[in-house]
Amino acid sequence: MQKNQPGEFLVSGMQTINALTNPGIKEEFSVNQKITFYVTISKVNKPKVVYTLREYFPNSSSIVITSGSIDERYTGHDLSLDYTPTQNKDLITLEFTATCGKEVIKRFKYLMAK
Repeated sequence: MQKNQPGEFLVSGMQTINALTNPGIKEEFSVNQKITFYVTISKVNKPKVVYTLREYFPNSSSIVITSGSIDERYTGHDLSLDYTPTQNKDLITLEFTATCGKEVIKRFKYLMAK
């Protein structure tokens, strides 16, 4: 009888390609300019992953920007998530949530749009 491998569920931070290739760079974002964030999700012997990217507002409401699921049993899956700021803001709060079975991992990105 073969034992199952131990489970693993990891989620990287949300990074743009500029931040990945030039760590420490100060990024400036413009209104109506699409920003692509990259997230890597790894899991071994776990059920599917369900993910959601939301934008939160000062009054605690939020909107879903994108969502989906990954069904592969073993994966190091790279997601690209697009977001376009629509107005000037000093603080934009984005929350990426990945759920795998009973495990929930959240990653936040705070940015400014001019």
